[in-house]
Amino acid sequence: MPLIRTLIPIAFTFTSSVACTTIQVAGAFRNPNFKDDKAPAPTVTTEVIPCLSSAAPSGAGSLATSRLKGMMYSHVHKTPVALPAPAWTIVCGQLATSKKFYKDLVFGTDWKTDEELHNLVKEIAEANKAKSVLIPVVRSRTNCTEDQAHVRDSTGATVATIDYGTQTCKEAPYADLGVFLIDPEGGILYKSTTQIIMPISVRDETDVAKLLKDVPATFVDAAVAESPATAFAAPPAAMSPAAPTGPVAAVYAPPAAKANPEQQKQADKQIDTMISELAGVPDDCKRYARLVCKRYQGPPDNRVQVCKAQVESVRQIARSPQGKAACTNMLNQYSGAGLE
Repeated sequence: MPLIRTLIPIAFTFTSSVACTTIQVAGAFRNPNFKDDKAPAPTVTTEVIPCLSSAAPSGAGSLATSRLKGMMYSHVHKTPVALPAPAWTIVCGQLATSKKFYKDLVFGTDWKTDEELHNLVKEIAEANKAKSVLIPVVRSRTNCTEDQAHVRDSTGATVATIDYGTQTCKEAPYADLGVFLIDPEGGILYKSTTQIIMPISVRDETDVAKLLKDVPATFVDAAVAESPATAFAAPPAAMSPAAPTGPVAAVYAPPAAKANPEQQKQADKQIDTMISELAGVPDDCKRYARLVCKRYQGPPDNRVQVCKAQVESVRQIARSPQGKAACTNMLNQYSGAGLE
């Protein structure tokens, strides 16, 4: 039954003293105990883990995921470690948190990893003969509003509010992106984070481009460990950061057969088609998509998927009021990093 609240005018005075602290949402931070120039080598990176809201999408989570995938493929240029679904749960529950993204690491008070995350990183490192692991994460959050109706008098002033006892929720129009460099024998060595807000701006694109600029690591391709025939199912499309954690088994897919020239040729055709169909966007947007798609030289299926994600990301960026400037900025960042 709806609850009707009548508004009674009450005069009161409220005084408070608040100490404000600004949380920085973009920047790179190094563990003060991490004195070396580079993390223990070699370093493998996992696939991008999307810890996204399950509410009606605003597009922020999917766009941020596509952008970070594109950045990982173009800047790191190494085969990532594919993780089973339980591992996604652990990352979303223990790494994709406000404390790990911002507060604790910014103020240097918590560089440790929880036990399950520590064990997961250790298993990834051992299975890939690596000394450190980079985990890229995207998270979006849910915004909810109370379902209410307002009763107004003849002057338009609200005299009562009807509460229906329900909420309407949707994905927030912003998303957090972060990369975390972790020592399997210790804690987090280095992290870089940023935030994008829809519609994406030139400043957002600049911050995203900086995410991987100074990661102190020497990357190698992921190895593939021996695994039983019963592998985990594919990870879900979205994973709630608050999901309960569970045990992790280090199970990885068997290596794919080496692609033959004809398969690479077919992949080239699919990529050329996707880029040619990127119509109605500024020239710099198309140039950027072509550079990223052509630079990645992994297995044919991976190349097609990477290009598909990149093209979709560029298409969304181009639709924004500052789309042309954003694409020009991305292109300059790409060229400035020596990746052209």
